[in-house]
Amino acid sequence: MKRTLTIVAFVAMAFTLPKELFAQTFSYAAYPGDNVLYYTVLYGRSVKLTYQNSPSSSSSYSNLSSFVSIPDSVEYNGQFYYVTVVDAYAFYGCGQITNVSLPVTIETIGDYAFGNCTSLQTINLPKNLFSIAGGSFNGCTTLSTINYEADSLSYYFFPWGNLPVFDRLANNAVLNIASNVKVIPAGLFDDCGFKFINF
Repeated sequence: MKRTLTIVAFVAMAFTLPKELFAQTFSYAAYPGDNVLYYTVLYGRSVKLTYQNSPSSSSSYSNLSSFVSIPDSVEYNGQFYYVTVVDAYAFYGCGQITNVSLPVTIETIGDYAFGNCTSLQTINLPKNLFSIAGGSFNGCTTLSTINYEADSLSYYFFPWGNLPVFDRLANNAVLNIASNVKVIPAGLFDDCGFKFINF
């Protein structure tokens, strides 16, 4: 009897919990004609940018333009949410993307988030980025400009062992380090072979 009451109480409590505690995925475009991107509610007022198609498919998004600007906030059911995470495999295999603009609200980039984006040329690592996974930019063979602004990046993690964040960059790759940056995590740019590093 006690066990039955406990289960009933738990179910009743679940119906009273805020909607935000349950994973909800929705699409959003900042303005008519903009790229439609998909987001999942995380907690409080934050969301992660996720993939449209299964990560096992050849491309996580099928109809993106060459320039992708990720907004710092999105609206869902009359509420605004900050975009704080780029999900693992979010843009995996999106060969049409050439430039991505990440907002200052981004704190985490998941593994293979931009993996095999074979036309990607420019990326910025924003000021509040705190963690970045191994393989995030694996196979980005045309990536030639990295604008590094992250003064909060204290570590990066490897979900699949010692997998580098960057791999097989363009031969003429340039790293631009913003004046606010004091420390760069050891090993973050191992074997990148930058042609120029600008401070």
